[in-house]
Amino acid sequence: MMHAQGHPNCHVATIEGYPTFDTAVREMKQMKARKVILVPLLFVAGDHASNDISVEWKQQLEELGFSVELHIEGLGEVPEIQDLYVQKMKNGSK
Repeated sequence: MMHAQGHPNCHVATIEGYPTFDTAVREMKQMKARKVILVPLLFVAGDHASNDISVEWKQQLEELGFSVELHIEGLGEVPEIQDLYVQKMKNGSK
C-alpha cells in the first residue's frame, strides 16, 4: 500500500486483518531494516495503541533485533486531520 505511493520504507500491519504483523516483519527483514518507528493509524490511540502496539508489537520486534521507537498519537490529535473533519462538517459532507 505505502510502497505503491512511493514510500518503500513504510510498512502497514493490522491488528485484526491483512496485512498482518508477520507480513510487515517479513518485508522489513527482506529490506534489512534495523530501526522501526511504530505509528498507529487509529483515530484514537486507545487500547490497541497502548497494549497491542506499544507493548506486544514493540516487544516482539525488539526480540527480533529491531530498534523500536514509539510515536503513539491518535490521528484525531493531529491538527491537519482535525482541520479535515471541520472542513467536511462546514461543507455538509458525510
